[in-house]
Amino acid sequence: MHLHTMQLVTIIAAQSVCSNVLKSIEEIGIKGYSYHAVDGVGEHGRHIGIAEGLGNTKIEIVCTAHTADEIVQLLRNDFLPHNSIIVYVTETKVLRHQKFV
Repeated sequence: MHLHTMQLVTIIAAQSVCSNVLKSIEEIGIKGYSYHAVDGVGEHGRHIGIAEGLGNTKIEIVCTAHTADEIVQLLRNDFLPHNSIIVYVTETKVLRHQKFV
């Protein structure tokens, strides 16, 4: 079995900005991603999405290193200065890399 090295970009953002984040990453050519509501505890206390728009959303994108850099730059310029967003990039291995190119 041959695995291919890719990047996993993880974004945790308030539900209130999630649709704008998704729209922006689609505009730079991202065609596939996963997202779901998440709860957690952080610097600002407990985050639980009891009501619509109050929780956090976790977005995961498997992509090339170049695309990961584009996503991080987009978020740094357009979202991080004004929104509570966490972004991290990790190396991951996938079986069918052509699905993510």
